[in-house]
Amino acid sequence: MPVNAGTGIGDWTLGENGEVTFTYHLFLFDGSNKPVGYALVVRILDVATGDRKASADPSEEVLTGTTRVRFFDLSGKALSLRLGPFGMPATGFDGSFRAVRAAVSTN
Repeated sequence: MPVNAGTGIGDWTLGENGEVTFTYHLFLFDGSNKPVGYALVVRILDVATGDRKASADPSEEVLTGTTRVRFFDLSGKALSLRLGPFGMPATGFDGSFRAVRAAVSTN
């Protein structure tokens, strides 16, 4: 089943050890734009708030961390979707992320 995701809504928290966790939900829609479920996304930064990793480009700020995505149907039960080039069914995935923000020059 091909799916699209809508705009997400969520929040962030600062943990006891300085870790930052972003949690948000995205509605999932089938090919005819009918809602079929939602994705729960949790991202945790590798570093404490305000710390940034170096980039090859000094005008960029880079944050890295881990991501966990889980799919659910509209009743809250696990939803299996076919992902990837071979269409392997999955109820979610885990992996790393790298976010880059380019600084804007005011000159």
